[in-house]
Amino acid sequence: MNKTFVSLVVVVLLIVAGMSLYILRAQEGPMPIACTAEAKLCPDGSAVGRTGPACEFAPCPSEAVSGDTATSTSSTTPELGTGILNATMTIGPVCPVEREGMPCDPTPEMFAARKVSVYRSNHTTLVTTLTPNASGTMSAALPVGDYWVDMPHPGIGGVAGLPVTIHIAAGSSTTLTIDVDTGIR
Repeated sequence: MNKTFVSLVVVVLLIVAGMSLYILRAQEGPMPIACTAEAKLCPDGSAVGRTGPACEFAPCPSEAVSGDTATSTSSTTPELGTGILNATMTIGPVCPVEREGMPCDPTPEMFAARKVSVYRSNHTTLVTTLTPNASGTMSAALPVGDYWVDMPHPGIGGVAGLPVTIHIAAGSSTTLTIDVDTGIR
């Protein structure tokens, strides 16, 4: 009888603990959603990844809406009072072993997953987000001024060329080279 009573008390305590944990988790709100690393190929050859709370694909550069958080445009002719930011990204190594005749190049999805953010010089006001196309290039027309450019830095490997402060001059181009080291050895 003693063993039965102890077993019953243990079961009740486990049920109470489980219910308490369930209630605490429910009060914390919904768990954050992690988007998959898929990419959508755009008509201009660039690729965009998933973003936002619903993990929707970001708009293609040709679908971009102008404003403080617009996606990059592919314009290479600056308007009056603007200049062009051109950036080229390389990613590598992509494979631990590369075989002769079988190149191991980054895919469009690898480029699309590595977005570059352009902020005002205060480092907090997002101006635009650039998504590299299938060959790793991206560009945007920006108003004249100083900007801070950065991207998320991976835990392994690293990023050379960012963060950096740039100046956009009227009618001219500013070029960045960004090298992403994947850490694969």
